[in-house]
Amino acid sequence: MDFPWGKPKQFALDDLWVVVTFLYHGVPKWKQVPMTLDLEASIPKDFESEVGAVTQQVMKDLAKTLDQEATRTRLEFLITSNGLEQMINQGLIAAEAVMGEGNPLHLEAQLWEELASKLTPRVAQGIVDGIRQSLSIHFETLPFHSNPPKERNERMIAVQATRPDFNSKPRPFSGQPMVAQTVVGGAIWEPEVMPFVLPKPWIGNLLQARDHLSFTSVEWGQDPEGTCNISPTPWGRWDLPHPMVDPVVTLPLSAIGCPPDPDKIKEAAGKYLLGSRAQEVLNLIGQHPERQGWFSMVDFLDWEAKKPGKQTTGDDED
Repeated sequence: MDFPWGKPKQFALDDLWVVVTFLYHGVPKWKQVPMTLDLEASIPKDFESEVGAVTQQVMKDLAKTLDQEATRTRLEFLITSNGLEQMINQGLIAAEAVMGEGNPLHLEAQLWEELASKLTPRVAQGIVDGIRQSLSIHFETLPFHSNPPKERNERMIAVQATRPDFNSKPRPFSGQPMVAQTVVGGAIWEPEVMPFVLPKPWIGNLLQARDHLSFTSVEWGQDPEGTCNISPTPWGRWDLPHPMVDPVVTLPLSAIGCPPDPDKIKEAAGKYLLGSRAQEVLNLIGQHPERQGWFSMVDFLDWEAKKPGKQTTGDDED
């Protein structure tokens, strides 16, 4: 018989434990994405401030460059070059703009147009470089919930990020003035209650730090002799990247039964300190047993105990 989701496990009731946890997982997220290629999309407010800051710095550097002797010499060469004479011959610039003071603005406009064409790549590259420097990927830790988005009892929050304004002098008592940055908004929700069923030696495997955690929902069964059967639920597997396991309470499965009895769960909750997390989650499980999923580690369900005796490899001969 094939068991594509893992073989059922049989254990004596006294050998299994329950670890009720909250799970969190890390997902990669852009810290700031001010640029969009979608022409129909609205541009975030911080995009304009980002471009303005970069452009302002580029123009400050430009002013310093124009004030240098070498730059002035090149501009004078532009004015007296054959290219300018050609533009006069083609009628693009009036001769009076060069020969006298009759129309100096005409020449000034043409020079600024030429200057702008030279500066456009530099300004554009400076803006792009500034945007790239403002982007970074970080891992955002989210509470795990098996329900899809908008079905997790989400609530929205908005946080105004700030940074010190190093261009201003510190003020007495209040210290360094702060500058407002991007408003960060998002949805938050409470983590789902996740009870795991494992033998006691496997509890440490669940709680250890790792890059990936595979777990699956399980179904219960008990034979007449009292053996507890755990079977992986088809299509009930989850793969959690960068997990964080927050244990709430650990208790023997024999205290609540196989499958767990709601009355026994509530009775177990009464053993813990009033208002504690352990009491709250056990009461929650006991109130809605039909909604509560039970889970186990895939590593444990796939694990096979070594058979006693000499181990061989390859095909066995008759």
